[in-house]
Amino acid sequence: MRVHAKYEGLSNLYGELSDDVRARLEAFFEDPCEATWDDAHCIILSAGSFATFWQAVIAVDPTFPRSKPERKPWPRVPDFFTARRALEHVRKGGKVR
Repeated sequence: MRVHAKYEGLSNLYGELSDDVRARLEAFFEDPCEATWDDAHCIILSAGSFATFWQAVIAVDPTFPRSKPERKPWPRVPDFFTARRALEHVRKGGKVR
């Protein structure tokens, strides 16, 4: 799989993002809905320090939910642009709690 520019410079605990991880992220960006977010929110990303995709979204949108009710839908799903900002934030080494 060709590495899309939005993933350049990102890795995870195992090194370069695998095809599977990139496919899960790409599925979210193609259709940002609860199902694709639920599959991608836990992906660990790194460009120096590690954060989940969810933590990166919270870093760029402090109003984003910090918890998900068990066995219930996500209260909110990040929009495409917030999610892209989150990837860029991680890539630039931005702080994530």
